[in-house]
Amino acid sequence: MTDVEVLPAMDLAPELESFRKNARHNATSSVLVVDGLPVVSAEKADKLLAALSKIFAKVGQLRYPSEDVGDGSGAADGSSGRPPIVIPRDEAGSTLGFALVEYVDAEQAAIAAVATNRFQFGRSNTFDVMNAADVLRICSVADEFTPPPEPPVANIVAEKRINLKGWLLEPRGREQFAVRHGLETDVMWHDPVLPIEKDYGRAHWTDSYVVWSPLGSYLTTFHLQGVALWGGTKWEKIVRFAHPNVKLVDYSPNEKYLVTYNGLEPERDDPADPKAVIVWEIATGMKLRSFVGPPIMPDEPLPWPLFRWSYDDGYVARMGKDLISVYEMPSVGLLDKKSIKVPGVRDFAWSPTDNYLVYWTPEHDEAPARVCLMELPSREELRQKALYAVADIKLHWQQEGNFLCCKIDRFTKSRKGQFTNFELFRVRAKNIPIEIVEYKEKDDVQAFAWEPKGVRFAVIHRDTPGSGSVSFFSMEAVSGTLKPLFTVEGKTCNQLHWSPQGNFIVLATLAAQAGALEFYNANDQELLGTGEHYMCTDLAWDPTGRFLTSSVSFWRNKMENGFSIWTFNGKELTHESRDELYQFVWRPRPKSLLDAAAQKKVKKELRSYRDRYEKEDDELRASRASRKAAGRKALRDAWQAYLDECEARRAEEAALRREARGGIESDNEDDYEVIQEDVTDVIDIQQEVDTSRKMLDSEDERD
Repeated sequence: MTDVEVLPAMDLAPELESFRKNARHNATSSVLVVDGLPVVSAEKADKLLAALSKIFAKVGQLRYPSEDVGDGSGAADGSSGRPPIVIPRDEAGSTLGFALVEYVDAEQAAIAAVATNRFQFGRSNTFDVMNAADVLRICSVADEFTPPPEPPVANIVAEKRINLKGWLLEPRGREQFAVRHGLETDVMWHDPVLPIEKDYGRAHWTDSYVVWSPLGSYLTTFHLQGVALWGGTKWEKIVRFAHPNVKLVDYSPNEKYLVTYNGLEPERDDPADPKAVIVWEIATGMKLRSFVGPPIMPDEPLPWPLFRWSYDDGYVARMGKDLISVYEMPSVGLLDKKSIKVPGVRDFAWSPTDNYLVYWTPEHDEAPARVCLMELPSREELRQKALYAVADIKLHWQQEGNFLCCKIDRFTKSRKGQFTNFELFRVRAKNIPIEIVEYKEKDDVQAFAWEPKGVRFAVIHRDTPGSGSVSFFSMEAVSGTLKPLFTVEGKTCNQLHWSPQGNFIVLATLAAQAGALEFYNANDQELLGTGEHYMCTDLAWDPTGRFLTSSVSFWRNKMENGFSIWTFNGKELTHESRDELYQFVWRPRPKSLLDAAAQKKVKKELRSYRDRYEKEDDELRASRASRKAAGRKALRDAWQAYLDECEARRAEEAALRREARGGIESDNEDDYEVIQEDVTDVIDIQQEVDTSRKMLDSEDERD
């Protein structure tokens, strides 16, 4: 048998089956398919085989190495079996441009594949080397696509996947919110035209409070044994996470992962198998990793969330003493197997749109405080700023990740007073320039807020007690210039609440028994309306930015519990009192599926859509009003029918009344003379002498 074996062009399976039978392990794993060979005639085939044998014998041990590649004498070990290299040919004897090479085992084949892949063979040929098992796997793929079975995720109930987005298909596009009051938890529909409608609810649904997931897919309830996630149009239990006494939860931005924390002190936890903090995968309900919790400091708030997520769920980070630990998901393993050493780190925050991480460190000895912007996973420092006389720094990312604001509280030269300034980083501009807004020591800066989906921000500051101002600024563009816009003076507000869609903002005064609300249009710089909710404790915009809720929570005030829903321009739509109201939380919406161009088109054609929807609302109001009017008329008609029935019965009973009066026919009470007689009966008379009192005599001086 010669070294060059002729195979039919379309019948390679029997030859490959021969390879499989002679393999000690998995034959296809020890066989390589070498493509990219030159196509030569039968006269040059032996020469090609000799060249291939020399190349592949150098990088691994062939199964049957020949003594003389080209003499056709058979295998070197005397075996009469097939040679280790086979070059298939067509009927004319010309090669087909590929070959099969067999090694003694899969490991030798793998080494040879790496060594010879992309090998330059002559001037115009390059080897493409693949394992035969991979080739067979690819060839076994059907020509027609068959949808794969659904993955074994946790949210499959009764052999049917639960539609977690079904609530978005509501015909009128109504919003949902959850209300926690007393022992009840209710999920409600809100419509500006129709009354509030209950979708689902029950008593003892949760032991403490509820949390919506970031995209609104799940409602989280807390129980003694752990937490449960609910969803779907029928509010079915999706998955349960067994973690006793959970107090806090935190979702990743895209709802892939969940962090639960039960408040267990580090000294009571087991470092080998921690129980305080657990990271879960939501789709499968799997526990990915657990951690020891932070030390419990009685006079300091818990730094929640303990783990902070990157925008794409790809990383999660935790701050420790002099370091920041960044973990890759879903393995929850340390990035590059080491933490980022940051001596004295106080706080950090992820960009909402990029894998950028910003942190700050305080002054130490002669070293200044420092704000550093870092890119991950490269750990490259993109920008840093040294600062002096720093008391505290708060980090505020703009929603689109274009800007970063550092609110810096600084000491005066005497270090007896403080003042505030803002360092504004243009993250996407070249070299990341920084702009500064400064306030004097007498200016008490109370609040800062970026405009969502915009380039503006607002600041509450006051230079005299009891009266302050709200100033608006614009960053203009990604690489523009900071521009003061306007200032609203003489305000007592202490909170800023931008609409999620931008433009509209509420200036709120929430303190003690106050509850003043002022609704502003930032584009037109005008006051749209005002309102007041006595003893208000919480404000929340709905995801669309059309409605604002003010509420009085039982956790903070034991009286006047309830909520009001306002329009964006300050009109109160509804007010409901709820005893022991603990929570009012709007259900979040996922990001729009429309791209920027489609959204721009919708805004351009908004008038045509608005006219249609306003017509539908007017028809619904008219229908509702007519139903109310019809209901009131039906009540009046029923009352009149009852009166007529009573009158008819009175006429029928006239003869009986006449007989009872001794033949007197008149039913008019004025025809009768009323005689009133008073009868007094003496039942008993008793006399008693009070001997306890002293009798008066002639010498007594009293009158």
